[in-house]
Amino acid sequence: MAKYVYGIDLGTTYSCIARINDNGSPEVIKNKEGLNTTPSVVFFDGKEVVVGRVAKDNTILEPENTISFVKTLMGKSDFAINYDGRDITPAEISSYILRKVANDAADITGQEVKDVVITVPAYFGAAERDATEKAGKLADLNVLSIISEPVAAAIYYGVTNQTEEKNILIYDLGGGTFDVTVMKVKPGTIEVICAEGNHDLGGKNWDGNIQAYLEEQFREQSGFDGELDNSDLQDLALKAEKAKMELSERESTKIPMAFQGSKARVELTREKFDELTTTEFLDLTIALTDKAIETAKNKGINVDQILLVGGSTRMPQVSRTLKSKYGLEPAILDPDEAVAKGAAIYATDVYVNGKGDITVNSGEEGNDENKPVGELPPLVGPSNGGGSTKPITTIFSTTKTYGVKLLTQVGRELQPRIFNLILKNTAMPDGSITGVQEAGVVEDNQPSILLEIYESDSDANEMEVIDKLKLGEVELIAPPGIKRSDRVFMSLVLDTSGKLHVHGEAEVNGVRKEVDVDLEAKGFMSEEKFEEIKDEMKKSGLVMQR
Repeated sequence: MAKYVYGIDLGTTYSCIARINDNGSPEVIKNKEGLNTTPSVVFFDGKEVVVGRVAKDNTILEPENTISFVKTLMGKSDFAINYDGRDITPAEISSYILRKVANDAADITGQEVKDVVITVPAYFGAAERDATEKAGKLADLNVLSIISEPVAAAIYYGVTNQTEEKNILIYDLGGGTFDVTVMKVKPGTIEVICAEGNHDLGGKNWDGNIQAYLEEQFREQSGFDGELDNSDLQDLALKAEKAKMELSERESTKIPMAFQGSKARVELTREKFDELTTTEFLDLTIALTDKAIETAKNKGINVDQILLVGGSTRMPQVSRTLKSKYGLEPAILDPDEAVAKGAAIYATDVYVNGKGDITVNSGEEGNDENKPVGELPPLVGPSNGGGSTKPITTIFSTTKTYGVKLLTQVGRELQPRIFNLILKNTAMPDGSITGVQEAGVVEDNQPSILLEIYESDSDANEMEVIDKLKLGEVELIAPPGIKRSDRVFMSLVLDTSGKLHVHGEAEVNGVRKEVDVDLEAKGFMSEEKFEEIKDEMKKSGLVMQR
């Protein structure tokens, strides 16, 4: 029996799972409802955990028992919802979403779903990526790697099969997040140049403005002046989302509404929709796109092609605005599925080779290079006119800046400043990047050094201290007898999964000694906390709806 590994797009509003099938092609596995995507919404119904469409339908009806958009909380909060007297973390909520898509895929295919690659927005920092990996483990999955969504999409789109070098901009507008990434693509290589994003901007914002407009028009037409109840608001939210989707295909749509005995039929045109949303939301994405393009230009990269990813890119205003602004016709292909399919291709190669070099099958019969490795099916690119037998090497880039707070001499005083050791949008050709800072102790025989780590979007080597940017801290235990004249070296190491490692050394009497380090970072889940959550999940008696 063949062995399969999977790519999971853990989305803000919808999630999707894919694998490489027996024909060597990436395919999305439908959920038990027969759909390719599953709403990323969790509803607690007694002791049963319900994920997907039914949960989404209860978002407004039972808000105290329902949680959505949990992705925006990952790595930023320890609290998502309180249910049955227990505070539940975003990682646990995400684990239920992952378990739902994995269980459904296993039931549909008859194969265990265990080894996975999970995708995250390009601009996710260390804490968000750590929380995503922990969510996978809480779902009892073996997380092979965390990969950024634009890289996964680029792999699926098959841009690496180009015969010439191209510079690609991936514009990814999902239901709740947005990011834009510039990549240099040449035969066999994807190099991430830079990324920008906003993880609180997506299709939900467009929906909210439509909902407000529909309610306003309903009141005006019907004369209704009461309060809409939760059932009304739930229906209104669903109508707003449906209207947005219909306007992707039509110039206008009419929405019938009946609440508490009052009725109205509101017409919404595409022109009005654009008026309600473009300036407030689309322009924000363009500003971030401009910033990414400018960063790329400063590195000698000019964008040749725009690729669209994410269900919200179906809105005509997106393609129209991008073409008008940049003079390039955007390409769109499987916006809801591209990320999961690319992650499936990546997952298969990681499983086989234990690294991120992707071998793409050309699909030619009789070619020995196309034979499966071990029990795994062969790899192929999407149906785009053929693939390549050459490996695809992915060169990642940092998505955040990481620095340490140190005291520095300003006149006669010591003042705190942030010294950035790893800068955002720096290439990681070796799979990781290390930043080193030399410093010293303030007093002789100082027992330890409290080292504070900061995460930001700054591109400066040095900056003022901004408390809200603090990621965490480590205590460096100093060797006995350390003096102010001795040298202390602090290293930050970032890998391509977005994990941040901290290392310290001190040179005392000319001899370097490692110092004890342990990053206690905001948003990071310790192994003790992880085991505690696992125990609480078991004791809660909660079971997944099957």
